[in-house]
Amino acid sequence: SYRVLWVGDPRLLPVPGQRLVDGVAVAVTDAGALGVADVLPVADGVVSDRIRSALGHVAAGTTARAGRLLAPLGIRFIVVPLADDVVSTVADPLPPPTGLVDALGAQIDIGAVQSPPTIEVFVNRSWIPPAAFLTGSAADASRLAGEASLITADLTGTSTIVDDRGAAIDLVDVVARSGSTIAVVPGAGVLHLGVPFDRSWTVRLDGVGLEGRAGFGVTTAFDVSGPGTLEIAYDPPSTRPVLLVVVAGLWCAAVLALTRRSPVPRRPRGVLDRTVEPVAALDLTADPSGEQR
Repeated sequence: SYRVLWVGDPRLLPVPGQRLVDGVAVAVTDAGALGVADVLPVADGVVSDRIRSALGHVAAGTTARAGRLLAPLGIRFIVVPLADDVVSTVADPLPPPTGLVDALGAQIDIGAVQSPPTIEVFVNRSWIPPAAFLTGSAADASRLAGEASLITADLTGTSTIVDDRGAAIDLVDVVARSGSTIAVVPGAGVLHLGVPFDRSWTVRLDGVGLEGRAGFGVTTAFDVSGPGTLEIAYDPPSTRPVLLVVVAGLWCAAVLALTRRSPVPRRPRGVLDRTVEPVAALDLTADPSGEQR
């Protein structure tokens, strides 16, 4: 159970991305086969801000441990796509953002992984699983919100939390089925959920409800007082069904509007004459703007 951060030309991302700068976008996906449900919305404020900040530090050279800034989001791999055999090929790939590959390779806690010629892959050695149980120094670090404290924190004491079947807990699956997942914890610690802080997540320890809080200033966490059985569930707001009905209605209206025949066929303006503009590069080779930590 882990996540992948994609950074590069938006035309090469496997899923729709969030614009970082002109010509460069980011997306976060879960491990395994890609689907709409497996994409972490990076448009959310805290997630987008943390990713943008981490990549900004990589670009400026103001830290050598940017992997720790991405760790609470469950990001284990960072992928820079080069070719997809549609808009670019291995023989003629689109260039990655200027200096990005070298800057990532210069990080202490991010290492290059042997990969096919279509992508550049890096592993985040400091990653925290999306659903994890933290003890010791890692549990203490989850109560800190500042980036500086996270960079210097000791994250040892992190383990994947598994359900009663012994499988890593899939947060996407828990949300999708609006059910509950059972897990057994051996002692006191912190239940870490690598999603933006959301009070719709509920956790009970041996039937007693636990109070949620922000973890690492970004994610969702629950302090566990001792050993026992955890019941983890996601209870969406009561207004969610109404919102889904409204969204469905808007989609139906849009489809009807698009399929309605126009009495006078029109030629789309600019479609045949449009040219492809070069992608702006993200210059990550600038001099450091601060002292390296």
